[in-house]
Amino acid sequence: MKPWRYLVLTTVCTIALSACSSAAPVEDAAPAAATFGTSVAPTSPAPTSRWARVLTGLDRRRALAYASAEPKSLRNVYARASTALTADRRMLRAYSERGITLTGVRLDLLAVRLVGRGSHWVRLRVIDQLRRPVAHAAGATMLLPQDQPTRWLIGLRRNAGGWRIANVHRLAG
Repeated sequence: MKPWRYLVLTTVCTIALSACSSAAPVEDAAPAAATFGTSVAPTSPAPTSRWARVLTGLDRRRALAYASAEPKSLRNVYARASTALTADRRMLRAYSERGITLTGVRLDLLAVRLVGRGSHWVRLRVIDQLRRPVAHAAGATMLLPQDQPTRWLIGLRRNAGGWRIANVHRLAG
């Protein structure tokens, strides 16, 4: 491999790994059900609840934004004032500025549980795992590392366009 390609792909890996671990953990305020323990089998069947379907749809839109290197497409995933939107746009722009596109940026949902609800919002406790995305740069491709299962508290807000991610907090454990 040519040195400049190695440098580009190394940069991609560094950015991807930092993205996987960039959210600061917060303490989990309520005890979790058994499925939300620290050990999660990656072979668990995917959740099939309404909220799992909503999250899967949002994840598909996010994957399309990354594959097309189009940060504006993320508005179909996140609520307008979401800090997660700002972070994802920043990351997608960083990839684009380096001539890198990512495909296969998808999450496997291992557990989804509704923990709060209002008329236009829901709060979900989620365990997911990032699949192995593929980085494309300068004619080279590289399979990136798969993330470990991660616990999140995700707030969704409903607007005229449907459900959008309003906030995301990484949970300890």
